[in-house]
Amino acid sequence: MNAFRRRGEMEGLPLRVSPAWVIGGVLCLALLAVAWWRYGNAGAKIRAMVQSAAKGIERKDFWAVMRCVSPNYRDGSGLTFRDIQQMVLSWCRNKDAHVWLTVQPQRVHLQNFWQATATVQVQGIISAEGFSLPLGPMTVTLQLERTWLGQWRVTRADGWQSDPSLQKLQGEYLGTE
Repeated sequence: MNAFRRRGEMEGLPLRVSPAWVIGGVLCLALLAVAWWRYGNAGAKIRAMVQSAAKGIERKDFWAVMRCVSPNYRDGSGLTFRDIQQMVLSWCRNKDAHVWLTVQPQRVHLQNFWQATATVQVQGIISAEGFSLPLGPMTVTLQLERTWLGQWRVTRADGWQSDPSLQKLQGEYLGTE
């Protein structure tokens, strides 16, 4: 008896698949879907994070802003995560201050799986304690890191320090006038 069958002879045989293979295949597809949801499309996730931070500043939502800033934050002017935390908290507590922002991510560049750079165009108006200041337009360069959970956070922001309106506000909120 011939143990090998030709292709034409196998057409009538039913296809047998073990339930373990089906369950394994479904689990693999589910795992891939979760991985894509968590880690996929980094550019869109970074753009969404930038918009979320801007909306958090406008709404004075401390936690929405701080979720976007890495504990490893340190920028070119020497500000750290704690300094940013203090500035955002002071901003959120000031009932007389308001800001309207237009933030447009211009370019996102993935350096590797864990790091990226984004260039953002920022413009707006700051209103605080009886005065209004124009903000920008300015180009801000963000260095970002990905967390283990797939979220992007800012580790460095440069380009905003030269704006005169922000220099004045930075002095007020950090007490360095």
